[in-house]
Amino acid sequence: MRRFFRLATLANLLHINGNLAAKGKNMYIMDYKGKILHSRNNGEFYSKNINDINKDEAVIINDLEIKKITDLDADDIFIYDREVLCNRLISIGIHSDVKITYDKNSCTYLFSNKENKYLCSDNELIDFNKIHAYTWERFILIDEYKIHKINYIMSNSWVSKRDGNIYTPKDIKLKDIFSLCIGPINIDISKCREEDFGEYKFVGIVDNWSPEVFLLYCPHIYITAYSSANVLKQLALCVSSIRKFGKFNGRITVMTDQAIETIRDICDDESIDIDFMQPKDFVGFVCSKYSIINKDIYKHSQPLLYIDPDIIFDRPISPLFLDAVLSETICAPLETFNRLMTHPPIGSSLIQLDQLNVNIYSSGVNGGTISFPNIDDEKTREFVRLVRRTIANIGWKFGRKYNGWADQEVLNYISYKFGGINSSVFTKYANYVMGSMEDIYSRRGFVHFVGRSSTEKVVEMQNYTSLLALQFRSSEGSESMGNHDSERDEWIGVG
Repeated sequence: MRRFFRLATLANLLHINGNLAAKGKNMYIMDYKGKILHSRNNGEFYSKNINDINKDEAVIINDLEIKKITDLDADDIFIYDREVLCNRLISIGIHSDVKITYDKNSCTYLFSNKENKYLCSDNELIDFNKIHAYTWERFILIDEYKIHKINYIMSNSWVSKRDGNIYTPKDIKLKDIFSLCIGPINIDISKCREEDFGEYKFVGIVDNWSPEVFLLYCPHIYITAYSSANVLKQLALCVSSIRKFGKFNGRITVMTDQAIETIRDICDDESIDIDFMQPKDFVGFVCSKYSIINKDIYKHSQPLLYIDPDIIFDRPISPLFLDAVLSETICAPLETFNRLMTHPPIGSSLIQLDQLNVNIYSSGVNGGTISFPNIDDEKTREFVRLVRRTIANIGWKFGRKYNGWADQEVLNYISYKFGGINSSVFTKYANYVMGSMEDIYSRRGFVHFVGRSSTEKVVEMQNYTSLLALQFRSSEGSESMGNHDSERDEWIGVG
């Protein structure tokens, strides 16, 4: 009975694999160098890079032809220790009766002709000319989806969860043997599966067994700035600091009711995009930051960083982005100087209204700097939806003006009640100007000018920007004189 169960289960697995194969995907042949096999009309073979396939001459095998070569990489091989090995006769270009053999140890395929010679791909010639199968005679089958995904990986920047480093396209290459090399990390292409490839995250297998995780690095900043003249002045100062002191040359989008020409002129930045919105009151202004789900302008961004316009960046921003990506969470900095149980701007009124028990020492988060992993992340979508619904429901029940800090109050209330905000990542970068400016010159990352009128914010942001410009010029002067001292190292973020 036990043996029957084992055989029946194995038969089911083979049936499942057969159904998958029955979809009839076109499979390309990749050689050990990561190139795709092509065939001319005269039967000659040649290879091309994965991003330069000639579909008219690429050698294609329909997997209906090899459906009996089951997926021997299936995890269930650990359970059943199958020794199944299937051979089939197929055609490759003008060559018929080619035997395809799967080597389960190396997860590669061998192709041999009627003379029992193996197809070999070396630097000089690709042909059936070898009587023994070594490295050059081994190939893998790869479909268009995997080809698209490998090209996608090679054309984007990624953060390694192993070493925390950012790898740009110049660091990513296909090399011997069936390796996708991301910096010093060599991924086995033969071990890649469809489920490993995501738009924002992928898993690679190293050394034939060890999984490594990589996260898309494509940072994007968005800022809300509506019709107030002072707010637009804050925006200009904020954007200038991001570019000059934050050293960020990536995407910036402004949620605004102004024309794109106006925003670009105010910010003196022709690369800025806008997300045009027309809120009708203060609640609409401050809550619009949560209107990001399902908008194409924010897709393919990781992390997506929201900031208020009354913020000045005073250090390179890349460490903050890197920490946000690696956390894979929604991040916001703590307001360490306020208490969640007693401070209305961070949610005390809603928490008390809901009769939640809060530790007297608990702090809330500041909603002026929030990073989202990406807008397709399900946890992010769920959290943002819940915040939006709660803001709307409070407005319907108590009136739109019930909570004076609608966005931040609800953010903290939902976060405290259900979780969802990581406050450990950004707090070390945040400085707040509550009164005197004498204690903000530590350049932790950014300064948020809170607790003053909009006009006062503009003046103090201008003063701080002028101070930073002087320090920046001073550090550049030291560099030109060869003075690589610790102060400059701390300024550029390498100390």
